Amino acid sequence: IFLDLNDRQSRPLAAFSNCIRKLTERISIAEATAAQAPVTLFDDRVRMAEDVIERVAKLPESATVAIICPDKDRAVAWYDLMQTGLDGCFRNPVLSERARLTERFKTHFTTPIDAKGLEFDVVVIPDISEFSADDPIAVNGLYVAVSRPRHALLVGCNSSNAGGGLVHQLLEAGHLVSARP
Repeated sequence: IFLDLNDRQSRPLAAFSNCIRKLTERISIAEATAAQAPVTLFDDRVRMAEDVIERVAKLPESATVAIICPDKDRAVAWYDLMQTGLDGCFRNPVLSERARLTERFKTHFTTPIDAKGLEFDVVVIPDISEFSADDPIAVNGLYVAVSRPRHALLVGCNSSNAGGGLVHQLLEAGHLVSARP
């Protein structure tokens, strides 16, 4: 079943979600209208973590936030980088499995499997290159991650990984537009 209309997300978010959905179906994304989602390229994970903290700190207290990584180990690694900073701006970081993801007033670090079927005001994918383009399950996980936000999606990418694979495809087709923090 394919939906032509996505009323849950804003039009730009829905366009980017649709682009990633095409990848899960092994359909070329080159012909799709360019989503032009900004991706923050970074050379230093600590600097990217600081950028995420700064942006999350500016959100309304009631905004639900999920930081989605391809697996639990990577979620723990990003949590370790951001925990102190998020605590300092009262954003209550927590490593969350499915049962905890409905808790409000927390910044959840999680995986696509746990986030599937849920929605958040804001989703952060700290490093999109951590999702393997060669693994259909990982690509499907990326689709789950990009389709969870209602209002905003922040995507980061280690600049050393932007020249190949999935990120390169998305940049070349105009679905991602590079930016620096």
